[in-house]
Amino acid sequence: MVNMLALCSAVAFLVVSACAAPTDESSAPAQGPGGIARLFEQMEQRCFQEAELTPEEITTVVDVRRRATDEVGSQNVNRQLDFLDYIDRYASTPEIAQGIRSKWNAFTVCVGREAAKLVPRP
Repeated sequence: MVNMLALCSAVAFLVVSACAAPTDESSAPAQGPGGIARLFEQMEQRCFQEAELTPEEITTVVDVRRRATDEVGSQNVNRQLDFLDYIDRYASTPEIAQGIRSKWNAFTVCVGREAAKLVPRP
């Protein structure tokens, strides 16, 4: 099972790498952490839509990700958590947790594909 927080960390690394190394002179890197956060948020929103998560499921994913990071700290989160276990624990209903689980693979595949698009090509 893919760990959401590990995936997010990998995507953030790819976004930072892509922004730090534009492929041509007309490309401008994202403006600091805010620009990187906006890129990640846009990519995440596209993938939420592609995976057909409901507004309630999206809110749950975002809230649980924030809660998990707050509980274990961003440095240790990838080693200590299975994100879908956190979803099961903190989703407001079992139906929302199951809905997220049923769409999770499509979401993570989309995030990986979108992140790969950001990697500069030689």
